[in-house]
Formats: sequence, structure tokens, C-alpha cells
Amino acid sequence: METLEIVDVTEGVDSQIRPEDDIQAELREREFLGVLPGGFPSDFWVYSPGSIVDLESDDGDRGIVALRTFGSVDDVRRRLIEEESARGWQESGVGSALLSFTKEGRRIDLALEAKGNETWIRIEY
Repeated sequence: METLEIVDVTEGVDSQIRPEDDIQAELREREFLGVLPGGFPSDFWVYSPGSIVDLESDDGDRGIVALRTFGSVDDVRRRLIEEESARGWQESGVGSALLSFTKEGRRIDLALEAKGNETWIRIEY
């Protein structure tokens, strides 16, 4: 007859999965992602939260920055008008998706385009 070894187990291995104890990723509020070109007017508010998707430099005096943000065209338009007006820019809306702002002889034109749940903003300065 074979002799069996007897082992005392004092503490069992904990094999339970506890997702609530896992380290969770922290969501940070997104502001503005990207670097504006040096010639972009420093007193013109850039929609936030947003991110740059394209830059073009015109050989003339004008440049273009394209960015995207969340929200409807109407909401983005309304907030742009509020923010720019607070900074002294005069708005002369061409339509619901086209805006033009002037200040001290300078002019900035914006085109807003809905793309899914985002609004893309093309800024010509």
C-alpha cells in the first residue's frame, strides 16, 4: 500500500477577478491639439476643444488652418460669434456655414462643414 503525503494548506490562492480594483484610465478634458502657424492672429480665438487637421500657406498674404471639433454647425457658429465678439472682432455672417470677422483692417473668413458628429472649420486669415 502506498503512503500519501499530507500537506496542510493555510491560505488558498485568490483567483477571483475584480475589475473594480484595476487601474482605470483617466479621461482628460481635451482643449486644443496642434500648433498654429506663426502668422496666425494671436487675438483671434481658436475653437476649443478642437484639433488641427490641415495647414496651407498661401504665397500671398493669406494662410489657411483647418480644424475639427465636436458639435453641430449651429452650436459652433454661435460660440464662435460669442467668443470673437468678446475679443473685439466684428462678425458679418454670409450664411449659416460661412462667417467673416473684421478687426482693425484685418479680415478672417471661416467656413463650417458638418461631418458626422463633428464640425470642420476652415479658417482663412
